[in-house]
Amino acid sequence: MLAASIEAASIDLAALQAGQADLTALFSQADGAAPQRWKDWWSAGHSTSGVSDVPTVADLVERTVTEYQSIPAHP
Repeated sequence: MLAASIEAASIDLAALQAGQADLTALFSQADGAAPQRWKDWWSAGHSTSGVSDVPTVADLVERTVTEYQSIPAHP
């Protein structure tokens, strides 16, 4: 699904994967006008509605370990 959206934006997927893509289309329009937000860009990201803080890496790792260790073992 993402590949089709990327290609529809005239971005060469193979070049993107090789780190050699021209991403101009993401940041400008052909007529030189200011960039517009994507209306048809598909995303595979997760919701950010559950984010309630911005912890340090150390705090996030500690929280993740604590949460993982609190999961009951399955027989």
